[in-house]
Amino acid sequence: MSVAASAIIHTLAGDLHASAVAARAEPFFGFTWDGKQISVGQARLESCGVQPVLRVVLDNGRSVGLTAAQLVIAKETAEPVSFATVGLSVMPLYLGSTTLGYPTFRQQGDLWRNAAAPSDRRRDRLVARMVWEWKSKERIETGMIVRHCDKDRLNCVPDNLRLEGKPQKGRIRGTLKTLIEAQRVIARGATGPGRNHKIVGWEAWEEEETFDLTSAQCSNLAVGEVFVAVNHVPA
Repeated sequence: MSVAASAIIHTLAGDLHASAVAARAEPFFGFTWDGKQISVGQARLESCGVQPVLRVVLDNGRSVGLTAAQLVIAKETAEPVSFATVGLSVMPLYLGSTTLGYPTFRQQGDLWRNAAAPSDRRRDRLVARMVWEWKSKERIETGMIVRHCDKDRLNCVPDNLRLEGKPQKGRIRGTLKTLIEAQRVIARGATGPGRNHKIVGWEAWEEEETFDLTSAQCSNLAVGEVFVAVNHVPA
């Protein structure tokens, strides 16, 4: 299973081509699906030579270069499957940013379960907050803010984040409860045109350098807006 050198790897320090990530010759942090929600995964890229690559096209017009043996994560079953089935819905990664330029991602599942802060009740969440909670294994309390040590708001790797602020006691008032329930309904029913990340086809691409994704921590990683299976290796 391999990805093309031109495939976009969504690292926690920004989007990079697989060739650029591999050139660093070190593990990197990216996005993974842990079976319940989007979380953090660490992996590395290892060259496996020049191979034929297929251009897999999604219904939003985007495409990603994969070898024929590469498996993707099906949205309905969360299992690794071949991308050969036209119409297959692939587990998506929706990335964005706030008006101030802080990276966001769209969480899957019950987004408001045990939400401690207003920002955690939204469908689009801050990447830095998710990474900090993954690192600390604790929920961030209301009133606490995640800061970037190097002042680069795009760099959300675990070691570049710190927590500041003063915890506040808070409660969900009646009007906010109504708003949250309305957001739940919207999240369940609205997917938006061209945003389902279904495979509409694939075609032979030119031969290209390819890289294996390997990890001892996770079984999948986000590449080109979708989650693909990685080769699991012993820790």
